[in-house]
Amino acid sequence: MTTLMPRSLDALLLLWLLGCGLLGMAMGQVPPGKTAAPAISGNWAIGSIRTADVTPAQVKKLLGPDYDDVGVTVCDYAFADIAGDGFYRLLVTVDVSGRRFCNDLEIIAQDGTAQGLFVDQVDHIVDILVKGDGHDVLRLPQDFTDYEGYRCRAIVPIYYKFSGVKFVTATAEHAADYHALREKLKSSPPTDVCKVVETDKVDRLLGDKTAGFSHAKEWMTSPDESLRMKAVWVFKDIGDADSQAALKILATDKDPGVAMEASAYLQKLEQK
Repeated sequence: MTTLMPRSLDALLLLWLLGCGLLGMAMGQVPPGKTAAPAISGNWAIGSIRTADVTPAQVKKLLGPDYDDVGVTVCDYAFADIAGDGFYRLLVTVDVSGRRFCNDLEIIAQDGTAQGLFVDQVDHIVDILVKGDGHDVLRLPQDFTDYEGYRCRAIVPIYYKFSGVKFVTATAEHAADYHALREKLKSSPPTDVCKVVETDKVDRLLGDKTAGFSHAKEWMTSPDESLRMKAVWVFKDIGDADSQAALKILATDKDPGVAMEASAYLQKLEQK
């Protein structure tokens, strides 16, 4: 797996993109009321078009001119039957960093409408497709801790389904998959912090909404800034009043990265 860009660099890139008015496009999202540029003609009905019929140049054109402005690279693309409505969607993973970090997934319909989702390094579209009932299902690897160089990151697969308008999480439909994953994670040693974070996240997906709170509460007072950062991410994901109170404390952390991560989340809440 390709190493991801440190969040500090991500933040600088995103600030630049925001200033240029390109943030939405760089994160794989078409601005409200707009569609991607029509670039691939023909019928997208199931069986009517093949991925091999489309060139990378056509895909880049479909993504729109703003992607060229920020030096986007198309990592991979493929047509897939993931909506169950008789039509393909074009799945495209893109890199906006110039360093082959394929972390943005574009889901594009024939009419050009698009939805962007953040993923953890997807070099090959086939890796995120699993067989479902009559059509493929999206199984996207998503990270639940920050990038910290050589340190581990917690990554949990999140399933998505088509709701009729957009793709939304489909946790309940895949409860059996999460129970199976939970059993595998149980064998991990308690000293493997990222596996602990993954286990707690799976428990939250299965219904225990505050799973991991006690771990994060312990980590937030650790002398290890990496554990305090993981506490921030767990509190952010839980999001209840107690977690927000803990984040207010971490927003004053002596480590700038920890403090910035906690503060950014609290500021986002205030803007809602």
